Amino acid sequence: MNRKDILRHDYEFIKYEPFWDSRYMNRFILMIPREKESFFKSLNKTGKHDNFILKDNVFYISDGDNSYAFELNNEFEDFVNKIIQKNVPLFYICFAFPGIEDAYDFSFISKPHPKNKT
Repeated sequence: MNRKDILRHDYEFIKYEPFWDSRYMNRFILMIPREKESFFKSLNKTGKHDNFILKDNVFYISDGDNSYAFELNNEFEDFVNKIIQKNVPLFYICFAFPGIEDAYDFSFISKPHPKNKT
């Protein structure tokens, strides 16, 4: 699926509880309802890596049948600004579920800090 095509789906917006990973500063965690775990597990098994996009602080993800969106809040803005200030080249949005050990990470290349642009 083309990433631009992802935005053509009808999305169900999912509520979440945000967390910053205390061990890895570049990991922003969304704790979402347990019933959505099967979607991420299935997506992981199929190896689809071009089925998500982060646009205007909304994370969109679709497998063609199910389409979910997560409107990222001010805490995410603070997280990204900190990543940029510290010149961390990569950050992750991670999906976790209550009572389940598995988590699903999606990686993004961060912007360079304005002082370090060449």
